[in-house]
Amino acid sequence: MFFAALIGTKEVGMETLLNEHQEIDRIIISSIFLEKSNTEIAQTVGYSVSFVKRRIAAIFRQYGVKSKVGLVREILKTNINKHLS
Repeated sequence: MFFAALIGTKEVGMETLLNEHQEIDRIIISSIFLEKSNTEIAQTVGYSVSFVKRRIAAIFRQYGVKSKVGLVREILKTNINKHLS
């Protein structure tokens, strides 16, 4: 996806890159909730397994967690707290 955006252009704006990563991160997080393997996630987003692992590591840092279970728990906790406030 990202590399497809580069075809035919010399420059891609930072906003385009951020939007691309945000969409991929949403797909990855949804796939984690569905208990998909890294290989299955890679096939879904059209990137390599190593790319998916790097994105998952970045998502873990963003949410302050160390595992997929921790990520799911943190997202659920955050959403519950939003609805209770």
